[in-house]
Amino acid sequence: MLNILSGMLSVLAFVPYIAAILRGQTQPSRVSWWIWSAVGLLLALTYVKLGSTAAVGVAFGSFAGQVIISALAIPYGKKGVTIVDRWCLVGALACAILWWLISSPLLPHLLILGIDFFAWLSTFRKAIKNPASENLLAWILWFAGGAIALVNVHQWTIANALFPLYVTCSDGLVVALLFRNLLLLRHSIPFRR
Repeated sequence: MLNILSGMLSVLAFVPYIAAILRGQTQPSRVSWWIWSAVGLLLALTYVKLGSTAAVGVAFGSFAGQVIISALAIPYGKKGVTIVDRWCLVGALACAILWWLISSPLLPHLLILGIDFFAWLSTFRKAIKNPASENLLAWILWFAGGAIALVNVHQWTIANALFPLYVTCSDGLVVALLFRNLLLLRHSIPFRR
């Protein structure tokens, strides 16, 4: 039951994010979302192969929304590609090849999460420098979906707990950065760069 709730929250979170993109309030990082889409598919397939039921709902829910936002990022997204973005794309492709070649999905899974983290760097930076370009409600829902998946881990192994823990921490950091910036703006405290 918690798997379903986690997946539903992960999918629901895309609604305010997509609406904010279409209203011009959110400007997604193109490279981040394309990397997350590719990695999202690999992660979802890895969790199916590992038999991890705790992460499957949030993984497939996230992948579906990532594909939609990736498509929207082309006309509405943040322009430009950095060196880090390029290396992340190469790394994601290398992990996909390793995932396909290696019979055990755990090692490529760890590599995929490492590459996925680089995609987060662009969003973390954007949440600090331009918090208005992100949608707080969407990030809260993604965080809640990950947290529910984490609570639903019945057998604490790397295969079962790593992705829910990773998603909860990453989404939680974006939420914390956005809340911090809202508080600074609300109290008219100048933001330090």
